[in-house]
Amino acid sequence: MNHEAEQAPQADWDQTTLSVLIQHILDTHHAYLREALPRLTQLAQASNSAEGGKDAAGVCGVLEGLRAEIESHMWKEEMVLFPLIRSLEEAEASGKPAPPSHCGSVRNPIRVMEQEHEAAKGALEELKKRTVNYTDPAAAGVSAAMVQELRRLDEDLRHHIHLEDDILFPRAIELEARLAV
Repeated sequence: MNHEAEQAPQADWDQTTLSVLIQHILDTHHAYLREALPRLTQLAQASNSAEGGKDAAGVCGVLEGLRAEIESHMWKEEMVLFPLIRSLEEAEASGKPAPPSHCGSVRNPIRVMEQEHEAAKGALEELKKRTVNYTDPAAAGVSAAMVQELRRLDEDLRHHIHLEDDILFPRAIELEARLAV
């Protein structure tokens, strides 16, 4: 599935409701990650067995850490941050003040998500380095199929992070500030 073809221009995300943007992130990026991460883990294990060597083990280790981080990250977004943002949007639509949150400000979970995004980008950079910019499976001791999947993961995750860090999060912070007035 080509996610790039499904993505609307940024200008649309600047104008749409936050709930619509959140649903897009869930339906497109979180759904992709739930498919891709197990597939990549299988490819990594197969490469590690077939190709052997420390290079494949290094890629597997980076990927395992990234997968654990992403799965935890998505859970926090889906159970804490996204419901909080939706509740802020609902409050504004009904003319009510911001609802109380166990997180305090929306800025608190956003700060955690941004830190985790930086860690994920670091892992992507490591995978990119080990595969020579996703061009040399032999350098990483993995299969060509795995390198292709890693490239797709990199493209999707970077776009996912952009939607959150550059559009969703700033708009959620602005929304909370409007409700506080």
